[in-house]
Amino acid sequence: MPRPALPTDHVLVASCRQSASTNAPGITVVVYGDASAERTIDPPKNLPVAPPMSYPIGSADVQKFIADVQAVGDVTRIEIGACGKSVSFGTSTTVTAFGNTSGALQCAKMPTTAEAALIGDCDGLLGSTG
Repeated sequence: MPRPALPTDHVLVASCRQSASTNAPGITVVVYGDASAERTIDPPKNLPVAPPMSYPIGSADVQKFIADVQAVGDVTRIEIGACGKSVSFGTSTTVTAFGNTSGALQCAKMPTTAEAALIGDCDGLLGSTG
């Protein structure tokens, strides 16, 4: 079944989310069809994190993320295995696209090339400083 085409205007198409932990606030990146994105930070805990930021329309990092989202399709099909994370210090990163949300990407079990690329894209958008 072909994947639906993503819009190419300023319409939300996907997001990445890193949950909060004892040492870090949650971070969300919302991605739009025009290859722009917005990174927001939950209320700060006075700890160093990637700052809020806007990715301009046509951003190469966002275009790559969108292409990798389309290559993966249903993100719930990314196989997630068991992995140990600290209850208070661990975070969980997920991606939402096409109305579906992945499991914890840090626990991806033998990801395909496309899945590994998408996981890397999410990590980059969540933590890069521009």
